[in-house]
Amino acid sequence: MTHEEFIEEIAKYAKKYAPQFNIKVISPIIAQACLESGYGTGIYPDNRNKVRNPITGEWRHNYFGMKYRPNRVTCNKGYFNSSGSEQKADGSYVPIETDWYSFDNIEMGVLGYFQFTNCSIYSSIHGVTDPYQYLVNIKACGYASSKDYVKNVWNTLQDNNLTRFDSVATTTPVTQKTEGIVVAIDAGHGSNTAGKRTPDGYREHWINVACAAFCETALKRCGVSTVRVAWDDGNAKDDEDTPLATRQKIIKANKCRVSVSYHANAYGNGWNDAQGVETLISNSHPADSLTLAKLAQAYLIQGTKQRNRGVKTQSLAICNCQTMGTKASILVEIGFMTNKAEADLMKTDKFCKEQAEEVAHAICDYIGVKYIQPTDSVINEIVQEVKNTPKQTGSYLVKINTKTLKVRAGAGTQYPITTNVKMGQVYTIVEEKDGWGKLKSGAGWIKLSYTIKV
Repeated sequence: MTHEEFIEEIAKYAKKYAPQFNIKVISPIIAQACLESGYGTGIYPDNRNKVRNPITGEWRHNYFGMKYRPNRVTCNKGYFNSSGSEQKADGSYVPIETDWYSFDNIEMGVLGYFQFTNCSIYSSIHGVTDPYQYLVNIKACGYASSKDYVKNVWNTLQDNNLTRFDSVATTTPVTQKTEGIVVAIDAGHGSNTAGKRTPDGYREHWINVACAAFCETALKRCGVSTVRVAWDDGNAKDDEDTPLATRQKIIKANKCRVSVSYHANAYGNGWNDAQGVETLISNSHPADSLTLAKLAQAYLIQGTKQRNRGVKTQSLAICNCQTMGTKASILVEIGFMTNKAEADLMKTDKFCKEQAEEVAHAICDYIGVKYIQPTDSVINEIVQEVKNTPKQTGSYLVKINTKTLKVRAGAGTQYPITTNVKMGQVYTIVEEKDGWGKLKSGAGWIKLSYTIKV
């Protein structure tokens, strides 16, 4: 069977059964079958067993890589156990062994797909008339683990001009569709907001504006209209702290479909080990914010290695979709200002730009707009830069930035305490290891996240 013959066969049965399940577009479904099964050949090692038994030659007709779920599908002839691999959120692959559906023929394999996705888990794909949005939604529902699944299926769809099989009822074009879509980009706090700064004095609002400006650039590159909230240009140092009620009114007045608010987290007043990136939504009026938040968090943890703090709910005025009239509103905490390593990253344009591109990518996926990569491959640059940063060589001075800091016999908390040093005292570091610094005096090692270079 040629590629085109396989496409025609899948299309024939997809057209037959789609209306019964309130599925309005079939081009993404055909593309899924093409990609998952290698156009029905089982050419890819992980999918080969699902299409055909490699020993007996018996056809299994599982063209969509569907794992067996009891009582979900009724048209299958059974299931079989097979090993394979699955991609994690960080891009790595892990081996898996699980049960998979098998079907009598192509028609039952296609019907099986519709039965498999006809449940509350996949409710967001029913009634969707845009092929790209269908893929974004089904990925968000957990159908596939590959981080590039939407992009790969979309490319397959376009390469084969599969929209020719969609009903004329599909009126939304598959090109960039940005008319009427406005995204609000909020920069949290103001330049002089009390307490919102790193222990060495760098203001949170400056970080937030850097991320907001880069996010605006990224979304405009993708053809998406944006509105600035609580910042007016790249100079963050003259921004007042705009009241939350005013921010809400700006977002509502501009009829924004989506909003993102940039922030940096903090724990206590001095340097400490609290760290990581998280995405927040309203705990009372989130609308569809959880979908966007999951997309954003998934992208944010793919770049610079940070602790994944997940998606959380809080009472947040800037995420109240009911008050602002938005469909989805998120607040992103890109790291901890009180963590020395993360604070140093947040002071750089490269890191802020990486965070902005990742959130912009998530927003594009959410609203059904194709994300256009930047030309400077900034995300790869920052990841490599962090990975390849050399250890400190030579000696340098640090000031203790916590009330009392334990000195240990080795580089780690497992070593005994030799003495204590006090806030404001200055010491010479002659060697670094795993975030610890060796004192020139020979007294031992101190945790560098509780110090400031001088």
